[in-house]
Amino acid sequence: MADSNGLDLSRLEKKVDRLNKDLHSEIGDVKSDVSDVKATVKSVSEELSALKSTFEKMMEDQKKQAALQKAATEFVRVRQELDQKYGKYRTIRETMIGILQATDAALVKKTTISNVSEELMISAPNYWLAPCLVAVAAWIGNDRDLANRAIKEAVKRDEERTSLVMALICRRNNRTETCYEWLSVYFSNQNVGNFSEGTFLYVDAYINGVFGPDTRHMCDDYLQRWLDQLQNSNENFSQTQEEVWKNYCQNYVVSADTEFPGLKEHAKEYKGINSYLERVNSVESFSAEINEVNSLSVNQGELKKNIDDKLIELIERYNDDEAPLRKEERFYELVKKNGGDEDAARATVEAEEQVRRDRAKDLVGQMVEAIQGKGDSDTSQKKTAISFLSSYIEKGMDDFAKEKRDQFPEKITIDIDDWHGTTEDGSNKAQLMQEYVAFNESKREKEVQNIEEKKPTAWIVGAVLAVVIGLVSGLIPVGIVVAAICVIRIVVLNKTKSQRIEETNNRYQQIKEDGQKQISTCVDQWIRAKERVAVFESTNKRIA
Repeated sequence: MADSNGLDLSRLEKKVDRLNKDLHSEIGDVKSDVSDVKATVKSVSEELSALKSTFEKMMEDQKKQAALQKAATEFVRVRQELDQKYGKYRTIRETMIGILQATDAALVKKTTISNVSEELMISAPNYWLAPCLVAVAAWIGNDRDLANRAIKEAVKRDEERTSLVMALICRRNNRTETCYEWLSVYFSNQNVGNFSEGTFLYVDAYINGVFGPDTRHMCDDYLQRWLDQLQNSNENFSQTQEEVWKNYCQNYVVSADTEFPGLKEHAKEYKGINSYLERVNSVESFSAEINEVNSLSVNQGELKKNIDDKLIELIERYNDDEAPLRKEERFYELVKKNGGDEDAARATVEAEEQVRRDRAKDLVGQMVEAIQGKGDSDTSQKKTAISFLSSYIEKGMDDFAKEKRDQFPEKITIDIDDWHGTTEDGSNKAQLMQEYVAFNESKREKEVQNIEEKKPTAWIVGAVLAVVIGLVSGLIPVGIVVAAICVIRIVVLNKTKSQRIEETNNRYQQIKEDGQKQISTCVDQWIRAKERVAVFESTNKRIA
């Protein structure tokens, strides 16, 4: 084929087609190569990722190993520094505990105790416990002048700790008045907004007479003073406390479903009934728990042991200037424990410090914790806290219950199938049963009437037609047979009708009996629910 210029276009078209095929082939090859490259790149990427993970793990292991080695070295260094700087402190602590134990057993000479304490006093010129040790030794040796001078020095170094240690030591030795003098000094140093668990323990011990009778009333004013400070510092203090206990009552909520299943199934107002009874159950359970705690006796021996344990703990506690090294020591100890994982060690240190911060609350916060801490708190602490907070607890309980009081109905509507009946106090129970029986009797009569009114008309007509057609067609035997079948069917249907009527009567009889039982149960439970509410609302004081 040639164009007007004489060119052979067919050859050109063949070349173009061949070129196109070659191009497609080349593109296919390129795509295949690209796929291969992608697969290779993916494989290399996976290998690099695995290599990276291996490398990172190796680096992490090396990092932990280095941290572990550093921790071991630093731990030794910190321990040595503690021994060098504060080794005498530890000796003083151990000696004080030893003297207390020795005097209990009367196994050490007074001169020995005196010599040891004076030597340690010289070796620790800034430590508050050193002059306390001298004072105790002077007491034992009946050197009143030295004891007074040592106590003055101890108070100058740390009044709060000195006063507490001396109060607890006096308690051990039955020096009641001196004990209260020191305890009042300790109480005067307390910040009501930052009350430690230990301080609350001493307050509890005081209230429960562990320190003996406070005949001069040196400490009883502090308790009321602290509470007044908290109340005056926050104009919403009472409201906040009541809200605390109102919210806490939610932990004791128990549904009335199990106690009043009949009301749940048939009373239209059950949702409102349950809403209020849940609150009633909660308050009754909580108040019962509070009153059970109040009925328990305080174990004086256990309280005294706790106080003595606190004395030992106070003596063994490291001094404030030791804190930085003690913190380092704890960190490196945790690094070793966690196999060189410094992040885990820091997290543990921070968590421990957070726990210590959380334990520091105001006085009322410590009391709230004592009550809400379930079995973690001593009975005496719970009783002490309840005695101070009972008015707030009771108000919170009442507010919690009253929130749902309006939802408790004055009367209920009993709903059984399609029947509805209303009662206010259950006095019309017999009438409700009668109405229910009459309601179902009416339904039974209508159902029976419908059964009776159904006639076997089609079969009667069929029998007549069979006879007529047989006579007309001359097929009388056939007509008679058909008519007989129709008659038999009519008899069967009439018998079935009687059975259906009997079954209907029996069914309704059962419905009426079951319904009456349900009405009786529902009314009885309603009466009981109202009585529960009446008794609950007539109780003026929930905490004995």
